[in-house]
Amino acid sequence: MSKRTTDAAQKRYRLLFTVPSENVEACKSAVFAAGAGVWNDGEYVEVSFQSPPAGVSQFRKVDNFRDGERKIGPLEKVDEVKVDIMCIGQEVMFRAVKALNE
Repeated sequence: MSKRTTDAAQKRYRLLFTVPSENVEACKSAVFAAGAGVWNDGEYVEVSFQSPPAGVSQFRKVDNFRDGERKIGPLEKVDEVKVDIMCIGQEVMFRAVKALNE
């Protein structure tokens, strides 16, 4: 069985996430270490796409969310980058998501 046949037989997943601009490289490194970003049976590694320039995410923190007495904080805005990385195989995808959450 050729390498291309084994690669083609595995399901492909796109991992899309946004991350604050200052954390982009650290997040990509963690995901790559988990095995994501490999393409064409290893002919290319650390493959990713990110959308420049940074976009702006906004949110308001809600304190005591689960206790019922909600206090809404000030509007916060963060410069973030959208990153797109391919994961070949479900196990790689699960490891990559776990790496992002650590």
